[in-house]
Amino acid sequence: MGKVENVLREEIERVALRAVADVRKELVADMARMNRKLDVIVRELGAVKQRFAILKALPGDKPVVAPISLDDTEFNENRLSPKLIKKLRQRFHLSQPQFARLCGVSLSAIGFWESGRVRPRPEMRRKMIQLRQLSRREIMAWTWFSIRPGVGSDMERTEDSAASASMRMAASLLRGLGPG
Repeated sequence: MGKVENVLREEIERVALRAVADVRKELVADMARMNRKLDVIVRELGAVKQRFAILKALPGDKPVVAPISLDDTEFNENRLSPKLIKKLRQRFHLSQPQFARLCGVSLSAIGFWESGRVRPRPEMRRKMIQLRQLSRREIMAWTWFSIRPGVGSDMERTEDSAASASMRMAASLLRGLGPG
């Protein structure tokens, strides 16, 4: 009977060691995944701290973006050609998708406006004329999350939500500018 007990004990020990090794392998993989996520979060935090320092350096206690009034005569006097729309977007160093999110329109609308195939509706024209009166620093303050500190598959997946949230915030600020 001693031999049977030893064989059973050895078999149980072997199966237990295999189970422990499988669990350990899963835990090591989970740990590696968490470390990658932590690296992304640390990079994001560094970028947020950097952008906070920029915002903190803005002069005075006034709000970053004050509503701009635009009466009808100013609205009618301002031109907004396709070339000027593209220059406005480029002046703020925004991509077409970022500018589309900022304006609250589709990407194709921006392309159509810049190519001259379609003219912006009056309310969008009014908002873009108001945007022309803002500085690059003010626009950057609106879209500070959308500027990516790095590019990579993990970065893009994690930051897309932050970027789109900040663009939604900037678009809501833009919608609040003046009448329209």
